[in-house]
Amino acid sequence: MNLLKMKTKTLPRIFIFILIYISSGALWSNTQLFEVAYLQEAYLLVLIIFTLVYFSRKTMLSEGVVAEEVFIILLVFFLMLVPSFFAYFSFEQPFYFGLIEERRALSYLVFFPIYFALRNENISPIWIVNVILAVCLINLVNSVWFFLNIRAEYVIETINSMNARFDRAIIGAYYMFFAYFYLLWDWVKKNRKLNLLFLFVILFYFILLVQSKQMIGVLLLVTAFVMVGHLKKSMWLLTTSSTLLLLIYWLVDLGDFIEKYQVVINAVIGGGESIRSKTATLIINDLSETMFILGKGSLSLLWNDGFHSIFGEHFYLSDVGLLGMYYKLGVLAIPLTVIYYGFFMHCYFRLGKLRLHVIPLAAVTFVLCSMVLNALVPVIEYNGYNMSVILALLAGYYRSVPLIRKKGKEGYV
Repeated sequence: MNLLKMKTKTLPRIFIFILIYISSGALWSNTQLFEVAYLQEAYLLVLIIFTLVYFSRKTMLSEGVVAEEVFIILLVFFLMLVPSFFAYFSFEQPFYFGLIEERRALSYLVFFPIYFALRNENISPIWIVNVILAVCLINLVNSVWFFLNIRAEYVIETINSMNARFDRAIIGAYYMFFAYFYLLWDWVKKNRKLNLLFLFVILFYFILLVQSKQMIGVLLLVTAFVMVGHLKKSMWLLTTSSTLLLLIYWLVDLGDFIEKYQVVINAVIGGGESIRSKTATLIINDLSETMFILGKGSLSLLWNDGFHSIFGEHFYLSDVGLLGMYYKLGVLAIPLTVIYYGFFMHCYFRLGKLRLHVIPLAAVTFVLCSMVLNALVPVIEYNGYNMSVILALLAGYYRSVPLIRKKGKEGYV
């Protein structure tokens, strides 16, 4: 009996851990430890099956639906159907090719197993956060492994704007983003000084491995904002960071990293031609020549080589954030963005006083930063895995409020 009870508790936790790990993108990134063919498609199929069973169960038990469930379903349908329709209308691409291209919207369905676990499997929000932290640790090891291997294999003699970041390892960056905010708020609220070391490690993960100007800038801005009003803690942070920076500078040659960032920043300031700027120019020129109120949709590479047959091989809507979203959806991109982030903020503010707990603060900081990044990175379209897990955390936290108040334990906050 005890063994059966243990299995009943353990199996859902293993399932959730696997879902969150796969949703980090570690196993279909081009920098993964090993490649699993068609894993992303299999993962999406599992999410579809779980969602169908989830709603079948709710129907059998005559349970009502909650706002988050309706939001996720409508969002998935919108992100898949509207671009597919516009692509058929604009380029006569068969409708099913548009659905294939936009299948990533199904990633939002990961909300349902996470939310179900929080509501029915005696899994607390802090357990989900701990899983995310564990996944971040695995991905950090993966990133370091890739970074060391790629730098040993390739030697770049002359650094330019096209090859400056050949060794970047973007594995689970958005979960690492959330982990940074969680550890930062946890340190501010509970004064756990060991968090300083973890924060520094994550910051250097973004500087040395991810090499994203936008993410690094947002992390530094958030850190500065959170530190306002905490002068003593700010001194701790500055002292620790300065000491670790000097140690790293003494142990590691950072000369080529400094040169790389100089090249990248000079290309941005000098208006150098990058893949992002080329895509943006092509989109603006195309929209200026045609009706730009309605979107053009998205083309699949499986159909006539997609946009490459029209604009060339260096055309990526995923590189231009809101502009690419507007190209696909037209004016509909504006209300979608407002409703999307407005709903997340609603889920945060309805927590009342509990919104000042560490998990909700980390979640809303993550959401606000993703809103900033969405200007250049299409978060809404391409990061459903991460955003839906954050939404499940907020929804599960809200409906666990009576339990949190009853238990009164730090483990629930």
